[in-house]
Amino acid sequence: MALPVQSPMAGHIEAELNALATLAETLISGEYLEVESTFEYEEDGVKVTVMPVVLDLTEYLFTIEESGEEMTIQLRSTQIPELMISLPSPLMVKFGKPVALGELC
Repeated sequence: MALPVQSPMAGHIEAELNALATLAETLISGEYLEVESTFEYEEDGVKVTVMPVVLDLTEYLFTIEESGEEMTIQLRSTQIPELMISLPSPLMVKFGKPVALGELC
């Protein structure tokens, strides 16, 4: 007896891919990426840094994987784990919110 496997609808995949593309454009353009927390783990000699990012009330993951001298940067969907966008490295990423001059006074 085979159990039915629920696969994402085409519209859901398209929406997630568009959101990942928007996040990628934000990173590439040099805009700041707001990150609430960061955690790291190591698996099979690969150090993985994970940062949850929220866009339109949906959480995505920004990951950096380091192995020796190689590094990969990815944006991942939390709703469709197989869906991700890999970005070339090195890529300059700005974290946090820009500080307004009024906040410094």
